[in-house]
Amino acid sequence: MYMLNTHKINPAYAGFDESLSATGVYRQQWSGLVGAPEQIQLNVHLPLFLIGGGIGLSLDSEKYGARNFSKAELSYSYWLNINKNFQMALGWRWQTGKPFTASSQGTDGLEFNEGINTKRLPDYHRLDFSSTYSFNFSEDSKLKGKIGFSIRNVYNRNNLISREYLGNNDFNNGIEVVDKFSLGFTPNLMFRLYW
Repeated sequence: MYMLNTHKINPAYAGFDESLSATGVYRQQWSGLVGAPEQIQLNVHLPLFLIGGGIGLSLDSEKYGARNFSKAELSYSYWLNINKNFQMALGWRWQTGKPFTASSQGTDGLEFNEGINTKRLPDYHRLDFSSTYSFNFSEDSKLKGKIGFSIRNVYNRNNLISREYLGNNDFNNGIEVVDKFSLGFTPNLMFRLYW
């Protein structure tokens, strides 16, 4: 589903189409079965020409089995063309936290008495930066190159993206809470050749 929605993967894509862009996707698997997976995505993004960037909004709803949750995402992008070869961009994303099933400590370990997916993880947000420089190897050659540098999560926010529970069938060991976090400050380098 993400291949149909580039903005969903990369917040810096907001407004990149240089026009209002809207995408709606509906997907259902195993039609006719109770609790079959169903997903709906609505996505809208548009450029803000006066400030050289764009904004976007995504709404998701997923249902499968006992799980049913929805979330909203807001993104902003800013691009700056220094010259025809050198570009810089910022992309910021905020989204509501995913639902999770809360637990509490009981006399015999963790207890799950508040219902399925009744709590939400903290909201998620991050700022990304990228820059690229394009060049020709020579005026006569069709071989071109591009180098790039980017930083994911510039302000190194510790985003909690998932809470799961791990247990086994052994009465001597309790259920363990497993929290998963997004990547922190992550620099990247890129080199590309094309003709």
